[in-house]
Amino acid sequence: QDPITWMVSSSRIPSRLGKKDPIDELAVAGGLRGKAIEVVKTESGVFDVPAHSEIVIEGTVDIYNMEEEGPYHEMYGYMGIKKEKNYVMTVDTVTHRNDPWVMNSFTGVVTEYITAPQRAENIYRLQKQFPQVVDYDSPHDSQGIVYISIKKDEPGQAFKVAHNSAMFNPLARVTVVVDDDIDVLDSTAVRFAIGSRWQPATATKMFENRMAFPLDPASPDRKTSSKVIIDATRQWPEEGGPPFYQELNRTVFERAEPDAMARVMQRWPGKLNPG
Repeated sequence: QDPITWMVSSSRIPSRLGKKDPIDELAVAGGLRGKAIEVVKTESGVFDVPAHSEIVIEGTVDIYNMEEEGPYHEMYGYMGIKKEKNYVMTVDTVTHRNDPWVMNSFTGVVTEYITAPQRAENIYRLQKQFPQVVDYDSPHDSQGIVYISIKKDEPGQAFKVAHNSAMFNPLARVTVVVDDDIDVLDSTAVRFAIGSRWQPATATKMFENRMAFPLDPASPDRKTSSKVIIDATRQWPEEGGPPFYQELNRTVFERAEPDAMARVMQRWPGKLNPG
């Protein structure tokens, strides 16, 4: 299925219901991809659907009679809250291709969602205010935790970036900011920075009653949560850090023997982990 069609189907497109010129979601999708979406009529003849759809389900929704829904497994690893009333669809017709691919969302601790667009949006938003921001990640296996790397050029900068992220991102219960030599996509590297650069007493701030994610099981009202921001960058003297930091072992080693690991891996391929 065309990814742009998927994206537009769940985006907020003005419906203009009742107007003479309602906005067509498929037209929006075609405009974004630079090429019209091929469509066909459904079995009922009422709807246009993408011609290459795997499965088409037609039915009606009764806006007056509702039923219970859920609860479902949610991304934090806990059961969600049951909805007492939700709309119900009565299926009339199902059509599909031969051997169709069935798309599903298996909710749980590890999300299957493609989060690159969300990550890019957070980087873009932060960099507009803080050009020093290098990268951003919210690990799939640790909901509620955010890692941000920056190229720090003034004392206290990590706190400013972390505070901005924590206040505007409901998922950011714990925000960790690291230096730009740390790959935020590598949780081991982030833990290394926390263990060797973070000073808990002076490089930590906590806040109460901040915006929470509705599925957060620890939120008392499903609206607010306390949050913590951690500055795991190298602490400058002005921030209470040491006069200077020693070089990393790996940096010294690679400067002295830049091709040593390549020679070792060539001689003993598959025997060592070069990371």
